[in-house]
Amino acid sequence: MRKYNKLIWGAVTALLMVLTVRTILRMSSALSLRGMLKLLRYSHKGWLALAVAAMLGFIVLEGESLLWILKGLGYRMGRSSGLLYSASDIFFSAITPSASGGQPASAYFMHADGIPAAVVAVTLLVNLIAYTEATMAICVLAIICWPRGLLVMDTLPRVLILAGVVALTGLLALFYLLLHRGGRLLGVGTRLIRFLEKLRLVRRGDARVQQLERIVGQYEQCAAMTRGKWRLLPGAFLLTLLQRVSQVTVTALVHLALYGSPGLLPQIWASSAFSLVGSSFLPLPGGMGAADYLLYQSFSQFLIRDNALRLGLLSRTFSFYLCMALGGLISLLGYLALRKRKEESK
Repeated sequence: MRKYNKLIWGAVTALLMVLTVRTILRMSSALSLRGMLKLLRYSHKGWLALAVAAMLGFIVLEGESLLWILKGLGYRMGRSSGLLYSASDIFFSAITPSASGGQPASAYFMHADGIPAAVVAVTLLVNLIAYTEATMAICVLAIICWPRGLLVMDTLPRVLILAGVVALTGLLALFYLLLHRGGRLLGVGTRLIRFLEKLRLVRRGDARVQQLERIVGQYEQCAAMTRGKWRLLPGAFLLTLLQRVSQVTVTALVHLALYGSPGLLPQIWASSAFSLVGSSFLPLPGGMGAADYLLYQSFSQFLIRDNALRLGLLSRTFSFYLCMALGGLISLLGYLALRKRKEESK
């Protein structure tokens, strides 16, 4: 059954995408696919080109982050390999209900390049920690850009964004404990599992304890392999932060292409960042539905309804749907090239 999970989630993602677009188009009688294409036709092509470049930057910069971590661990890989690791991570994360859903795909290509399993695991863990830190930093930048943003929003979007902040903060605290207090965390976790098992709230306690031991062991290995490499984590954080900035900036560039009002750029940029944070903890592929809702709710505070809907749909098309499609294409080409290489080596 597990080998069909990606296909199942791919179908769920396609369904969510169709439902999301149809829902947005039905929210206003003035919206239609033909109208959206006409709007794009008369938009500023230079800003749209920059939006596409920023979307590509999202893929490239994650690849650079992974290459930086691998280099720090003693493995120099080419930029084409980094692009493939990044594209596979982004595509499969987009079609699974988890930000780390693409890690197995990225690990697959790293293993194929001869990188040891321990190094792959540590690389992906460091990248996940950097991703979480960068997302929190993006939220701080959003508040600086639009200080009143959270105050003027409706209750539900505000709750979702604050819940995202709490979830990210909790993840960062958990990462710290796993890296620096793994033994204590293992002891507390084991006692909790045994207690819940006695209350019959948890089944197969031994298996869960073993799973916890494996997780703690991975982070202890990560701490050991990165000890003394003081440039590794800050470098990964900076590259991942630039990656998130590139992703969020797509929305601002699409806004300039469509409406050309630079005075609203701080609010536009902050809205996109808030959408990223507020949808990050929800178990939805790519945050679909939730991210679109948060964008619309934010935009509607300073744009008329139809413009808010148009900007939300078109910016997500560039920053997410197009990015996901490109990531899938690169992953497919990489997989076919790998199969051909294996066949030729037989």
